[in-house]
Amino acid sequence: MDELYGKMDRKVLSISIARFIRVSGRSAIFIFLPLIFVLDYHMSLIETGAITAGATAVMATVQYFSGPLSDKHGRKFFMEVIPFVTAIPYFFLFWAVGYTDNIYYMIIAWMSTMFLASLQFPALQAAVADLTNSGQRLAGYTQVRVFANMGAAVGPMLGAFTGIYGFQWIFLIASFTSIIEGIMLHFAVGETMERKNIDKTIKVKDKTFMKSRFILIFTASSILFAFVTRQTGAAFTLYIFNLNNVNLLDLGVVYSLNGLLVVLLQIPIYRLMNRSMNNMQWRALGTAIYGISFMMLAFYSGLFFFIFVMGLITIGEDFSSPTTQTILMDVAPSGVRGSYQGKYAFLTAWGSVAGSFAGLGLLQNFYSDAYIFWIIIGVLGLLAAWWIIFMVKPYIEEKNSLALEEMSYASSIGSPD
Repeated sequence: MDELYGKMDRKVLSISIARFIRVSGRSAIFIFLPLIFVLDYHMSLIETGAITAGATAVMATVQYFSGPLSDKHGRKFFMEVIPFVTAIPYFFLFWAVGYTDNIYYMIIAWMSTMFLASLQFPALQAAVADLTNSGQRLAGYTQVRVFANMGAAVGPMLGAFTGIYGFQWIFLIASFTSIIEGIMLHFAVGETMERKNIDKTIKVKDKTFMKSRFILIFTASSILFAFVTRQTGAAFTLYIFNLNNVNLLDLGVVYSLNGLLVVLLQIPIYRLMNRSMNNMQWRALGTAIYGISFMMLAFYSGLFFFIFVMGLITIGEDFSSPTTQTILMDVAPSGVRGSYQGKYAFLTAWGSVAGSFAGLGLLQNFYSDAYIFWIIIGVLGLLAAWWIIFMVKPYIEEKNSLALEEMSYASSIGSPD
């Protein structure tokens, strides 16, 4: 673990612990919410996909604006205050799901949590870049991911056990952990963006996200990637629960395995990634593993096979998730990291929107021949991997070009890091 901690700012560890708290309370919601729509409110797969797509669209739009705001005003407000506010609609969800039959109360409260989470997320991601230099950045995002997935190992099982007594308890847990997250970030992290970098936002505004050819091509590939990876959510949940009769506790086991394997494998995979190739090549490998995993679902089924596939998906995620954030922050000027994060999240979220709606639409269309659906998703995953591998050289050139610009800026007013 030395290469993860080393001389890294201890606030990165505090952010990581806060992410563990956050994900422990919220991860079960994204797994069991489609079941609530289908089982409790008797919605079709397409209706469920439309609602989840709408929530993703809300997140995308909010992140587009919240990223630049965190650059302009700093990270502190967005990281610390938002979790306390988010606890309120989560408590309202507890009441709406458990004690009313009104679907509109439930949808409004859930959309509110998505809105608030989107205000906070770009600041959280950019804060890690604020606290690390380019040599530490992959380690920083890897550490955050390990802790987040410790929460992802706890959350689904906690949700499955409490879901037996009523799905509403999942939301009460999310409300409580949101408060704890806010307390943690307030006392252990604080502001991460240096004043000179807040001021520098104005100076680098001419180097915008949309003017970078590399960023636009990278983002386009990520939209396809997001469409594919979105199928690990509602589509996979409803496929194994509805079509393969996997019970609630076993469903929790399948998803908890994802978090547990990340904890066990992410650091060995980080060491491997740190020894050879570069971030873009590893991201392509992770994307290819996603595609292969989904394609395998076309040919076999059963609980143990689903656990095996989730294990493969986890390995793909271990290669692709920390490298994605590292690549983005490697090519983002230090004064506009939040803006880059927000705009990237906004654009790639439309892949998730399409993945939610079109994915469940395709699954419903091929309901009796689900293997066709998984072949389509698998092929799209392999196409995304092929696309990513062609961006290795442009990534190196963009990263080196920014490094020279930052060095030139640092020589005149002091280092941005």
